[in-house]
Amino acid sequence: VEKDSEIPGSSYGNFNNAFDELQEETTDDRNKRARINFGENLQQMMELKRKYDPNVLFDKWIVV
Repeated sequence: VEKDSEIPGSSYGNFNNAFDELQEETTDDRNKRARINFGENLQQMMELKRKYDPNVLFDKWIVV
């Protein structure tokens, strides 16, 4: 069976460039992304983060 056309998004992919893009983000970009992702829960997430990770050991992707 020959493949006439490729279905978009059906092939294997990796997110190699996603990490590069995240490293280039500014603090404002990260804050905006955190507000979008956590919404009204952001304040509570920030309080928990300060309590359980005061030295910011976990600081990848979305840092609150």
